[in-house]
Amino acid sequence: MALSELLKKDEINFTFSKIFTNVQSTNIGRALRSYPISQKQPIVGLASKYMIQFLLHNLYPKKIIQSNYFYLKERYQIQRALSGSEDYIQMIEDTRRACLKTNLLAKTPDVDKTLESVARATFILAVLERAYYNQTKGSNWLVSPDRDDILDLLNITHNINFGKFKKYNAIYINPDFASVSLLVKRDPKTEIDFILDDTLLSIKNTTSPTFTKEQIYYLWAYYTILFVIRNNLLCNYPLDIEIIDANSIPEINNIGIFYSRFDYLLVIPVDILILNIQNSSLFSSFEEYIDWFIIQLIANENVLY
Repeated sequence: MALSELLKKDEINFTFSKIFTNVQSTNIGRALRSYPISQKQPIVGLASKYMIQFLLHNLYPKKIIQSNYFYLKERYQIQRALSGSEDYIQMIEDTRRACLKTNLLAKTPDVDKTLESVARATFILAVLERAYYNQTKGSNWLVSPDRDDILDLLNITHNINFGKFKKYNAIYINPDFASVSLLVKRDPKTEIDFILDDTLLSIKNTTSPTFTKEQIYYLWAYYTILFVIRNNLLCNYPLDIEIIDANSIPEINNIGIFYSRFDYLLVIPVDILILNIQNSSLFSSFEEYIDWFIIQLIANENVLY
């Protein structure tokens, strides 16, 4: 079961709602910088995540620890499922590689052309991902971007100050760990877009300036899984799995949300959220919560036992 599906379970959703009762909905206090232009916002939202990832990789290549993209990991499965997709996959990868070789800080026509090519490629990538995971049949899966779609993506990225990411020394793009895949299936609806040093990060393309506790549920569940693995807490349960990459998982001390249309990065220390758990009516300690969470994984047949 994927993590997004696990979080739909009534007990999980109810428990997260209770333990984060004191996490209040708040206005992030930032003005909208990139107003929507496109009529295809679900696609643009996903495409903007990829475009930000491509550009961040270009700007800080020496800081990249992992760079994972579903269209490369599942290239042949996509090719079999979506007729004619191979040429588009190659175009996306060629565009990504060309972007990595471009000096985006130079104010030249070539940079403008590169950015437009990246916008077009990431839009097609978002269409490809949605069609593949929605099991679209036949050859009519392609939705081509129009000028408003491209302008929307360019507007979002032009209004982001990428300098705010300079302070991070280790960047994981679409982090992927073998041990996590042993506990939950690979998730087509993942909200884990980056790990920046010790911060687990999700990108939101919303136009609403409101932070809600529900926005951290996925991040918190993923953080819990990483904590369990890093601290070797599965050894006390009858699980027939072997964790092999625990040492490669970074310690997470914060979870964060990047509101891309506001160019605002919200960071929440996990210690604050742990205090919420300890002060909740459901658990007397963080350890008790961890035990409950592991049992939920087992009960929902995410692991072999």
